[in-house]
Amino acid sequence: MKEISDPSSENETGMGLQVARNSIFGAVQALISIAALFFITPYILKEIGVERYAVWALLGLITMYGMLSDFGITKALVYFIPKGRVEEGMDRINVLISTAMTFYLVSVTIVMAIMFALRNVIVVYLFKVPDYIYQESMFVVTGAILVFGLSIISGVYNSVLFGYQRVDVASYILIVYSILDPLGSFVALKLGYGLPGLMASRLVATIFMTLAVWNTAKKIAPGLGYHPRLFDREAFRSVFIYGINHQVSSISWMLDNSITKLLLPSVAGLSYVTYYHLAWRTRMRATSLFYGAMGSLTPAASELIASEDTQRLRSLYFRSIRYIFIFALPLFVLMAVLSVPFVNVWLGDGFELVGITIILLVLPGLFGLIRRSANEMLRGIGQVRPITYISMLSVAMHLVFTFSLGKIFGYFGVVAATMSASLISSYILIRICNDNLGVRFKDIPRHLSLGALSLALLLGILGFGIMKFAPGLSDLLTLLLVGTGYLVGYLAGIFGLRLLDKMDISLINKLTPRWLPIKRFLKA
Repeated sequence: MKEISDPSSENETGMGLQVARNSIFGAVQALISIAALFFITPYILKEIGVERYAVWALLGLITMYGMLSDFGITKALVYFIPKGRVEEGMDRINVLISTAMTFYLVSVTIVMAIMFALRNVIVVYLFKVPDYIYQESMFVVTGAILVFGLSIISGVYNSVLFGYQRVDVASYILIVYSILDPLGSFVALKLGYGLPGLMASRLVATIFMTLAVWNTAKKIAPGLGYHPRLFDREAFRSVFIYGINHQVSSISWMLDNSITKLLLPSVAGLSYVTYYHLAWRTRMRATSLFYGAMGSLTPAASELIASEDTQRLRSLYFRSIRYIFIFALPLFVLMAVLSVPFVNVWLGDGFELVGITIILLVLPGLFGLIRRSANEMLRGIGQVRPITYISMLSVAMHLVFTFSLGKIFGYFGVVAATMSASLISSYILIRICNDNLGVRFKDIPRHLSLGALSLALLLGILGFGIMKFAPGLSDLLTLLLVGTGYLVGYLAGIFGLRLLDKMDISLINKLTPRWLPIKRFLKA
């Protein structure tokens, strides 16, 4: 592979600008989702109760396990579409899309039929729902099966947007979806339709998203179309082999995220699923702020590895980790500090366990972001097999830890099992990514902003101290004072202490509108 002498070249900044733009749109979409979660969840809990909400939370497992029939092909398309676009143009892209769609129309139909036949097993034996909500549960499970089918179809065309590095457009569609779904849920509950109304709203929003993604992909890629006669066995073989490795890791991820929810009814009771799900979902919403950026790494790394540009490939990896520490770390510290008063304001009395669980999930969540960055880099250079192996190892550790710790310590034992498996597997995968990129672990700290790291931790300690020695403050006032003070202090420290480097400043200058006063502080 050839090396380049100047990793801060104009080309690198251009790629960084595209990745950064995609990241901003992804973050906006995640912020709207978080806001919707904050406002709609207490209302849903109030209207349908804890047990019905537990059923609603468990429905996500149907979509997750249904996605097994995806076989990782949509992720593989994100890798192959940029290559096909360069090598053969739209003709190759149509072959890839037509091959994937033909396969899905057969496989997904079969899977949906099987899931429909097993509805009673899912509701009675897996979810263990009480008799008085049996009929409602059967209806929403049927709706979840339909949502799964639509999600598969939209995923094919969404891969076109990602392959063209238009994550910003994909995020825009998700922004609209993130508004429609909770708005529809509110209307459905207000009209008294309860749990079935929630599913009807979700189905309508999913139909909108599928049509929007399909129409947008055709506009971004003129000439894009589905033609069954273009099904190509060799293309399918290449995509399938790449995708199946990704799918095994996805299965493992699903198992990792569902083991806790599936075992909690037996270990602690059905209601504990609600407490854990609310904490896990809050943590996931926070991490999703940065997943938009991670999604851009795969096509960017694929382009760089095709160009044999090793230095910029490493620089891309270092930058992704650097921005995790600059932007994600302070958010996670603040989330840990304010989790208890946040939950009290958000959900009211009786949900203290949610706040404690959020604190416990913060550290594995942060390491999970770095692992996600390593995942996307490995996929971009075509090294998906290590991800598969580590994901399988994570599931094995999760099962062993859950059975051993859960039986001894109950609910907190299950949470501790989740933390341990996540941290260990994240560390191993990061080491593997470093080896593949020729990066030494000790080289990473010099590419980070250690000043920003220290600032975030110090402000977190200060915020905790204020809460500890001023117990008379209400939860809402604590959120406002400590949260605002933390964010203002962190931003002031970042700019005042000049903790950003030249490339950070260059990217911000290119992405920030001229009228914003922040530009006055950005001088390289």
